[in-house]
Amino acid sequence: DEEVVEHGRMGAGAEIHEYPVGRELAQLAEQLDAALAAFERNPVANHLPGGEDPRTVAERGLAALRDIAGKHPGGRVLVVGHATLMRLVLCSLLGVPLREYRRVFPVVRNAHLNEVRLRDSGIALLSWNVPPLAGPAAAPPTGSRSG
Repeated sequence: DEEVVEHGRMGAGAEIHEYPVGRELAQLAEQLDAALAAFERNPVANHLPGGEDPRTVAERGLAALRDIAGKHPGGRVLVVGHATLMRLVLCSLLGVPLREYRRVFPVVRNAHLNEVRLRDSGIALLSWNVPPLAGPAAAPPTGSRSG
């Protein structure tokens, strides 16, 4: 015996039709496309839904750097951070409009050195995306022999 399937129903009313997500997914895709396009135009005014406002990110990053600098006046300090936070903080420090962070600093490479000098007289960007040393450091450790 064969059962006839008619309009997505089979037998005693068992539902076998597709889960209705097509329109919802299409709407989400349209919304995401619009959000991404707005973000590309101005990532600060149009940050992605659910994300932290980039102005807030820059403010908290600046506050942290100032706090660290205040605890180590005249010293050298290693600060490890995430790429977008670093780009936003650098824009703030250098007077670059935050909306330009992706253009001015398009890439922050993982585990690379970005060196900034903060002084009362101002700020200087000393290096950007300097790669880590390949292999052992140039100078051998004290007391070691080469050969």
